[in-house]
Amino acid sequence: MSNTWDLQKFVEAHPENYEQRWRLTKKLYKEGDYRAALEHLQVLTNEWDSKSNVIRYHAATLTRLNRPKEAVGVLEEASREQPDDSELLEQLAMAYTRAGDIEDAASIWGDIATMVPTHSYARKAQDKLLSEMGSGKSKDDGQGQNAATLPCSRCGTMNSPDDYICSNCNMQLDLGDDYYGSKESGQALPGDAPGIDFVPWVKRALLSISLVVGVYALNQALDARTIYAGDNHAVYVSWDELAAMELLMPHIIIGVILLIAWPLVLRGAELGAGVGGWYTIDTAVTGATWAA
Repeated sequence: MSNTWDLQKFVEAHPENYEQRWRLTKKLYKEGDYRAALEHLQVLTNEWDSKSNVIRYHAATLTRLNRPKEAVGVLEEASREQPDDSELLEQLAMAYTRAGDIEDAASIWGDIATMVPTHSYARKAQDKLLSEMGSGKSKDDGQGQNAATLPCSRCGTMNSPDDYICSNCNMQLDLGDDYYGSKESGQALPGDAPGIDFVPWVKRALLSISLVVGVYALNQALDARTIYAGDNHAVYVSWDELAAMELLMPHIIIGVILLIAWPLVLRGAELGAGVGGWYTIDTAVTGATWAA
């Protein structure tokens, strides 16, 4: 059941299999089918053992459907049951901001700052909102909705409430880190099917083999240079040998530069496209292979 269609058919045939319904819901959300995702989220919220991630997806989906006040209601109820969940409170503060209730949003950010003294941007977010309030932009006058008052849950950069992606790191602003998976002990989100995805490992193996071959070729070129350097009457019999002899050092210098540059270029492309997590081994190995 690796695609959405198969999951939909399975859930229709087994409506009480909430694990697979949860998987389907996340697929629908990530594909942008928010109305269909909301139908399943309502079932999960009412009938499945309440999971914080289900609540967060429920609120995020309502936000995507431009129903921020309903999203606030869902998160308020959840926060009363889980008052110590700082990530849930972060999403509630963002929902308040989108609903235009900056006073309550500032209050929540203050609670988070008190709860987690080392929080990197909660106090900054509160100060920003309080500044907006001090300038006369309250929830009643409808002003300041495009001001940069919505912090990113990854880097803390302030964004407009109309944005859904952080302008600095491309993080989702309506769901936070749960969009990529649960933070809890590195485990998968509930409902994820067990198993191993072999494709990334095959890719890594091929890249690693290519890197080893590149290093071996470089070593052979160095050996060839040593042999010819001892012969005052060296004769180049092919263009390959000429390149290995005369262009070896430029190749090494360029290779070292690319060894640093390629991973940075790849990471920049990932950030620009809004994909991938933080710096990964795949990015580094791919860049190193191209450099070699």
